[in-house]
Amino acid sequence: VQVIFRLSLDDSELLRLVQRAPPILGLSEDKLQHKIQYLKEQLNSNYEVIGKLLVRAPTILQMNLESNLKHKLEFIKTRLDLDQKQLADLIGKAPSILNMSIENKIAPVLYWFQQRLGLTDQQLSKIVSKSPTMLNKKQSNLAPLLDWFEERLLMKTEDSPSELATLIENHPPLLGLSIESNLELKLDFCINILKEHNNTTISDDYQSSTKDSPLLRTNLCLTGDKNKSAANDNNNNEAQAVALLKKNPRILSASLEKRLKLRLEEAQNAGIVINQQTLLRMAKLTNDKWKVSLKFQSQKQKGTDCKNS
Repeated sequence: VQVIFRLSLDDSELLRLVQRAPPILGLSEDKLQHKIQYLKEQLNSNYEVIGKLLVRAPTILQMNLESNLKHKLEFIKTRLDLDQKQLADLIGKAPSILNMSIENKIAPVLYWFQQRLGLTDQQLSKIVSKSPTMLNKKQSNLAPLLDWFEERLLMKTEDSPSELATLIENHPPLLGLSIESNLELKLDFCINILKEHNNTTISDDYQSSTKDSPLLRTNLCLTGDKNKSAANDNNNNEAQAVALLKKNPRILSASLEKRLKLRLEEAQNAGIVINQQTLLRMAKLTNDKWKVSLKFQSQKQKGTDCKNS
């Protein structure tokens, strides 16, 4: 099929395209050309870009142009109020959503999600545009995820619904995380860091709860308040971890094994005090900036140790 070769695919990509959607070999040149041309026009893209997109979701070429492909693109564009560039960006991030049913999947999920968080159409569009893979999730997967953020991170109050909407709007990638294999593990990681290092700086949110007792605040920060029970110590550590993650949810998007644990070991080997600011740097900095920070903090710590000796 000549039109396929215009997509500028290498041999492995071409093989992958055909293996994942063999019926396209039986389609006429005219039908394939119409579909590819339609995608080029709607997404304002060239053959090469469309080719890369089709390799990721080849069954798009098997769709009926009028009743399926056009219907889906027009629905997504209208429902989320997207311009051409925004539509192209969204489909480029997650072309597989075009394989989903509008009536049975996309429309119901969008409606439920918007109602659950009390989102405006603009907020909904912003979230889906940044994290379109959320449409791959079922309501039964999204519901417990939102409940976790509301109950564990926002400590559910009367203001939780609006706080939850703001959290997800500002950090849409959180919707792609797993509770068991990601969120709980990272919360435990933060709790353990605060537990193991008694000189952790308490976040502003947590300080406000102890502002009437400077001595208590000092004890919690520097000594773990030895007079309290182990249960209370654990509660304090968890409260600090929750306050930190609530204020800096980007920590939850950092890889636990490839970033947080690895950088924790590097910081410990460099003799750096592990506190909340260290944890933030571990999560947010690029590799180059982390190396610079590691060297600077190590030298700073050595200077502090010399003064105290």
